[in-house]
Amino acid sequence: ATVSSFGAIGTGNLPQSVEMKLQSGVAPGWLVFGSVKWTDWSVTEQLLVNVPALALTQPNNYFWSDGWTVSAGVGHAFNEKLSGAATITWDKGIQTGWDLSSSTWTFGAGGAYKDDFGGELRFGGGLTYISSAAETNYTPATGGNSSVGGGWAWALGASYKTKW
Repeated sequence: ATVSSFGAIGTGNLPQSVEMKLQSGVAPGWLVFGSVKWTDWSVTEQLLVNVPALALTQPNNYFWSDGWTVSAGVGHAFNEKLSGAATITWDKGIQTGWDLSSSTWTFGAGGAYKDDFGGELRFGGGLTYISSAAETNYTPATGGNSSVGGGWAWALGASYKTKW
């Protein structure tokens, strides 16, 4: 088998975003925090991929709407050694009927434990629900519409660090 590689150049408009983050102590050892983020995905209408060696220019069209992400959480220091936090995040998704970019809900929790040896154990997990999505703008002549059901994803993590 022969394998070839060629340089490619991609051009297009990339989105910008604006985010506001807030946090405040509400009582001794307690912290609440949140954020709101807007991203103008609608400016990414097309990505042109040019492969000069093959005299090939391929457009990838996108029909995304602007995105919103809203997050809120609470943190608590239980004592000098143990602290934890919990968050919830909603991402609106950017679909407009041309693709399957649906909204998500993410729930996360984590903690940190400082030991007597100068080390710190960090641990956490997240659970995300990805909502169902459907394409609605295609015709049978262009391949028809697709859809996907909702589903769950999860992640767990842990780390330990120490200073020498």
